[in-house]
Amino acid sequence: MDAQLLISILSGCFILLGVLALLIGALGLLRLPDVYCRIHAVGMIDTAGASFIILGLVIHEGVSLVTVKLLFIGIFLFFT
Repeated sequence: MDAQLLISILSGCFILLGVLALLIGALGLLRLPDVYCRIHAVGMIDTAGASFIILGLVIHEGVSLVTVKLLFIGIFLFFT
């Protein structure tokens, strides 16, 4: 199996997992009963979804300056 194909499949899976997590968080925002449950659910799943998307982009990009920038974005997103 070609290495580039494996990288594309792995990065696509992580990006898809992140998108699905964000969609589940949006569904939780609509379906949960009160504002505190909504804030907790969306806050947790939003960080996870964005982290999976950034991880997928890092895998797709490889070792470069773009990867360093994506990692900084991920760190700042995690702390905010």
